[in-house]
Amino acid sequence: MGLFLWWASYFTTIVAWELRKIFAWLAAPLLAALLAVLVWLVLRLIRGKGRGRFAGRLPVAALGWLGGLLGLGLAVGWLV
Repeated sequence: MGLFLWWASYFTTIVAWELRKIFAWLAAPLLAALLAVLVWLVLRLIRGKGRGRFAGRLPVAALGWLGGLLGLGLAVGWLV
């Protein structure tokens, strides 16, 4: 059991460092995509395109997506 726990901590450390290297290369494109989606959501809310069947749910969905995308941006920034 001790050998497995030692190996697991070694393995997770290597995975974390490799993911950090990958995210360093992907940080700029991910943040650019995040900014583009945020601008699109804000413009959609301002123009009022959600007047159909989902009119009441649009602000809730937009805030949910906004929170998720901001969380993704924070995670990428923390990893980089």
